[in-house]
Amino acid sequence: MDSEKEHSVLLSMKNVTKIYPGVLALDDVHFDLHKGEVHALIGENGAGKSTLIKAIAGAHDLNSGDIFLEQEKIQIKNPHHANQLGIYTIYQELTIVPDMSVAENMFLGKEIKKRGLISHRTQIEKADHLLSSFNYRLDPRRSVRDLNTAELRMMSIIKALDSDVKI
Repeated sequence: MDSEKEHSVLLSMKNVTKIYPGVLALDDVHFDLHKGEVHALIGENGAGKSTLIKAIAGAHDLNSGDIFLEQEKIQIKNPHHANQLGIYTIYQELTIVPDMSVAENMFLGKEIKKRGLISHRTQIEKADHLLSSFNYRLDPRRSVRDLNTAELRMMSIIKALDSDVKI
């Protein structure tokens, strides 16, 4: 591998194995993700696609193997730690609070506060600006309960992209 290509490796998995009781889910997996690449994982049910993603997302521990982020060996402790490293995952089953607004869901866990209190107006303004910056029209005051699946997915993706995302 030439030096330029090696330095563009964002994430690398080497000799990754994950075993569940009676099931070998990942068997000596090697995987490189270069900056700017998009990958699709395709395979039959039980092929290990979700297990691989959950390992990168910090939701599953590996039995063996190494993960490198920007050539530095890391051990992803949990999903929150993955987020701190710049790794965000949008799962098929979305994590939302249906009785809250779009803006409230977008800032859940990172609420915007003024004088120690959540500033709903600022969150609405920032959510509206953020959604607009992606050319996506969605009322940030709207209840998440009323959104369709595509709107929920877009809201979740834009929320993730409002962070320091690497992957």
